[in-house]
Amino acid sequence: LEFRRVLFRSLDVDLPAPFSTLFSNGITLDERHQWEPGDSNAARSGTLAITVDGAPASVAGHLSLMSTDDGCALELQADVTVAVPLFGAKAEALIAETLRELLAEQETVGRQWLAR
Repeated sequence: LEFRRVLFRSLDVDLPAPFSTLFSNGITLDERHQWEPGDSNAARSGTLAITVDGAPASVAGHLSLMSTDDGCALELQADVTVAVPLFGAKAEALIAETLRELLAEQETVGRQWLAR
């Protein structure tokens, strides 16, 4: 059974000066997850693709979901690309850090929901 999720989210983040003018109306992400069927150990793998509305920025990665002794673990390996001369590398680092924060937030919400 293959699973696909498409999510559009708007982010409210404080951006450094070079980027705040580019995103004065905020940042909107088009986030797509596609999961392959699980294997015999209930592990799944999939892909992640994120584009930033109105910006030459993207994230492409591989997802792995596996069982652990106390639940499960999600691993993400991704490449962030921003095609902007001079500011591209700084923007890539900012997006990568924001993605880490979003994943940590999703983990917290998921753990709270599962603890109910």
